[in-house]
Amino acid sequence: MATEVILSRSWTYGIHDWRYINDVHNKFGKTKLINYPHYSIFQQYFWTKILKTNISRPLNYLNYNKLEVEDFLAANYGWRNYKIKHFESIYTRFFQDYILPKKFNIDKRRAHLSALICSNQITRTEALNQIQSNTYPIELQQEDQEYVLKKLGLTESEFEKIMNSPIKSFNDYNTYLSLIQKTKKYLKMLGFKIIEFDR
Repeated sequence: MATEVILSRSWTYGIHDWRYINDVHNKFGKTKLINYPHYSIFQQYFWTKILKTNISRPLNYLNYNKLEVEDFLAANYGWRNYKIKHFESIYTRFFQDYILPKKFNIDKRRAHLSALICSNQITRTEALNQIQSNTYPIELQQEDQEYVLKKLGLTESEFEKIMNSPIKSFNDYNTYLSLIQKTKKYLKMLGFKIIEFDR
């Protein structure tokens, strides 16, 4: 919560929506999602409401300070700071710092830095200075692009075609969102307290 609570639904929707994932895959996928880990909204309801399974996020109960955690990990476990959020993964680095800004005009640093401002871990001025910096060197972008395209089985021309195609969002695919919103509406009418999160 301290570092990621501010995130627009339009930027992140779908990571838990199996109807959405399945619809995108049916339209563009080439293999069956046999071992793909997932659950439906009905399974989630059964686990949380019928079986009373509680999802616990212990870090949300701590006074979580990003810099203090980084210092602790470095001092006690030899962790090395990769400087930029999500630069620990080649694909995520390329997706968040190349694909999202270039194709969708989404800079997720804005959301993550906003969360740190709200939790008093950095100032707005510090955040604005970070936003101005170029965090992804061209040489590394090119190296990562080669790696990612090879992993995804795409040629450069296929990738460029995707990058230049019309922008779509989760609203262009089948999702559980309308069902979730209707259910929340009825639960509110019945007097249930609903905690809203944008994603």
